[in-house]
Amino acid sequence: MTLATHSVIGASLANIITINPWLGFIVGFVSHFLLDAIPHWDYHLGSMQEDKSNKLNNDMKINKSFFFDLIKIGTDMFIGLLIIFVLHGVPRETLFTPLIFGAVGGVMPDALQFFYFKLRIEPLISIQKFHIWIHTKVRLKRALSGVLLQILFIFLVLSVIKFFG
Repeated sequence: MTLATHSVIGASLANIITINPWLGFIVGFVSHFLLDAIPHWDYHLGSMQEDKSNKLNNDMKINKSFFFDLIKIGTDMFIGLLIIFVLHGVPRETLFTPLIFGAVGGVMPDALQFFYFKLRIEPLISIQKFHIWIHTKVRLKRALSGVLLQILFIFLVLSVIKFFG
């Protein structure tokens, strides 16, 4: 899923479940893996080098494509934060809120993948193994239908939160 989807859902869940920012982070972090288990679309990263026979050997090369990927990733994250602030408002008192921590927790497993690629140490190895294991093997091919499905999923989750919250 896109970082926008992970951050919006992580933030929204954390915002209704807890007033503790660190618990909000955990809620967002756990939501990431649950969302990745659902068939979805991901955008292509040009710097990503995949080993189809062993996903633990995947890597992200720091090259010209990497900097374009950073722009793509940054834009994705910015869109997520924008959606969060439109839906929930900008936290006035402090950024140390479950909302922000939930958003950060929601994207953290993907950020940890980069550190895994470069360091390959524990606990990153175990987190990466779990991430690969839980991640759906079904990938949607079309960007438009993939994005629309994620928007629909965000609205579905937000509707459930609104109904029960």
